[in-house]
Amino acid sequence: MENFNAVGLWRDQEEVGKKKQPIDAAGTLSDGSRFTDFHGLKLTLAKKEDTLARGLYEALSSYALGRRIEFTDREEIDAALKELKGKQYRLKDMILHITTSENFRSK
Repeated sequence: MENFNAVGLWRDQEEVGKKKQPIDAAGTLSDGSRFTDFHGLKLTLAKKEDTLARGLYEALSSYALGRRIEFTDREEIDAALKELKGKQYRLKDMILHITTSENFRSK
């Protein structure tokens, strides 16, 4: 994500003092997967679509519910993700699913 500036514009170089330095966007994920640039990061994350979707769904749910996700939420989350996979894990579908869930409506 180093190639994006503070307002989200793409850049290949960064000004450091009066010099322009090329941006090193290489990195390693927590599972050891390596990438060399933003496009490599996208490809690496695409291979982990289910894991990424679960993390996003749980983070959105936690924010919407105003609390941490607990083990008691696992069954509902698993069912939601099974349904959302058929919809390609679209963000708008995740938000709709969370806001119409029993947990959200009874919080």
